[in-house]
Amino acid sequence: MPGEAVHGKLHTQAMKRLAILGCTGSIGVTTLDLVARFPDRFEVVALAAGKNLERLAQQVRRFRPKVVSVQNYAAASEFAARVPEYRGAICSG
Repeated sequence: MPGEAVHGKLHTQAMKRLAILGCTGSIGVTTLDLVARFPDRFEVVALAAGKNLERLAQQVRRFRPKVVSVQNYAAASEFAARVPEYRGAICSG
C-alpha cells in the first residue's frame, strides 16, 4: 500500500509501467484484470495483439496506452478505423 509504514519507515511503491504482449489472449486478459484491480500500482503504456481487434479496441479505451502494436499494416488500418479517438502510436509487424 502506498505510504504504508514498514518497520517504522514510510514505504511507498513506485507505479509500475507495463507493456502487455498478447493482451487479447487469456494470459493478457488476466494480467489486465489484475492491473484494473490495482490502478494505483500499475500503468499500461503499451498493448500488443494479433488479430482480435475488437477486444484490443475495448482494452485501449479502458487503459489508454501510449503505444499499440498489431500483426500487420492491414490490422493497423482496421484498428485505427475502429478507434478513431485513439491518439497514441500504432505499430505493425
